[in-house]
Amino acid sequence: MRISKLILFIAIIGLVSSCKKVPGEGGKTTLKGKLLGTYLCEDNGNVLEENIGIPDQRVYISYDATGEIDDDTRTNADGEFKFEFLQPGAYSIITYSECLSCATGLEEVVTNVEIAKKEDEVILEDIPITQITGRGCENSGGPGEGGNKTISGNLVGIYINENDYDTIDTRGHADARVYIIYGDGNQQNDNVRSSADGSFQFKGLTAGSYQVYAMSECRTLNCPSGEKAVINSITLDDEDTNVSTEIKILDFRNP
Repeated sequence: MRISKLILFIAIIGLVSSCKKVPGEGGKTTLKGKLLGTYLCEDNGNVLEENIGIPDQRVYISYDATGEIDDDTRTNADGEFKFEFLQPGAYSIITYSECLSCATGLEEVVTNVEIAKKEDEVILEDIPITQITGRGCENSGGPGEGGNKTISGNLVGIYINENDYDTIDTRGHADARVYIIYGDGNQQNDNVRSSADGSFQFKGLTAGSYQVYAMSECRTLNCPSGEKAVINSITLDDEDTNVSTEIKILDFRNP
């Protein structure tokens, strides 16, 4: 008889435990928040803008504040986010802030919150994060954006018959990517697409040296990738406002 009562007692305890609500979905509480960003110049860390809602940023939630990600959402155009239908309990809201001095370029930002019973809505304090950008940085005096000078160009396509290598046509090459490198760098800083007549422009440049290039098809043994860069070096002097250039590329066709 005592054994039966003991088994019944254990069963009741188990039933009560299984009915106990734990943090997570299945409740009625909505948790709301907003990401406020400070935009820093990638060149020098200067503040460009502050208290700006960050759109389309991933935000994560950890049930029971364990640090393990259980769900995620994205901020709207104003930087706002929400998690709905939550049970009472402890939660962690996690997102990432960009940084100039950290090894990975990202820092984890964690906000802990406790949802009490019978709360329909919980609104977090705004969460500050940092965004790194090159837009709007003041130019330090070298080549790059921030001036009033323009490089205007024409991309010329030389169309080659791939069967006999005769020239089929020569005309402006439309809708091709043209790249620019500021100074003596080895990676592109910006790019544009050529217009229907092959023309292109890079505007708002400062005085200095630039490399403008496009990719040309090639069919030689020393061109295993089938493409090579055709590069024009250009110098914008203080008195220049618009400098023109022409880039010729090959395009093999099977007529």
